[in-house]
Amino acid sequence: MKILMLGLINYHKNDAAKIHFTELSKSFVKNGMNVNLLVPKNFYDSEISKSIKIYNLPFNYTENFILIFLLSILQIIYYLFLSSKNYDFVYIRWRLLPCYFIQLIKQIKNLKTEIITEHNGWIELETKIQRNSKIYQIVGKL
Repeated sequence: MKILMLGLINYHKNDAAKIHFTELSKSFVKNGMNVNLLVPKNFYDSEISKSIKIYNLPFNYTENFILIFLLSILQIIYYLFLSSKNYDFVYIRWRLLPCYFIQLIKQIKNLKTEIITEHNGWIELETKIQRNSKIYQIVGKL
């Protein structure tokens, strides 16, 4: 089974997103799956690099809305070219924009790829606790 995992995470920040993403990719490999990652430039893990193909986007991840939007667009463009590799699954962590466009690419190219997304149910509450802007909180609620 071939899996492409898309994650816009900061590898140098030790948070739940990084831990979950890296541990999930390692678990897939341990269970005999062929895993590729599409991640920002600053993502590097020597253990993962031994068994997983990593496609790095040209920019580092930072908590900047414009950069996150740009990285999301780049993930869509990269996927347009990577989709020819016939992935069985595409896993996307918490980014709605790539989800919609990857689904559209899947339909246009008539791919059999399944799309698995992970969206935490507490995003709105988390954005309130972190004192993010009201717009970000509304998007989290949606």
